[in-house]
Amino acid sequence: MTQIDFNPGEKKLMEEVLEVAISDIGTEITHTDIHEYKEGLKKRKQNLLNCLEKLRHCRESADYSLV
Repeated sequence: MTQIDFNPGEKKLMEEVLEVAISDIGTEITHTDIHEYKEGLKKRKQNLLNCLEKLRHCRESADYSLV
């Protein structure tokens, strides 16, 4: 398993990047008419949300290492 160590500033930046990506993909989902593509975007959005949740969980535990 790979471990990535973030300092607090890097972690905050990663959270912000994920938040923007989640917002952007939500807009793309809304404007997409092709069902298969829309479903793929929804899965990608869920993966992004999962990553963001893990980062936030690390912040609450004051552990900036992702394993």
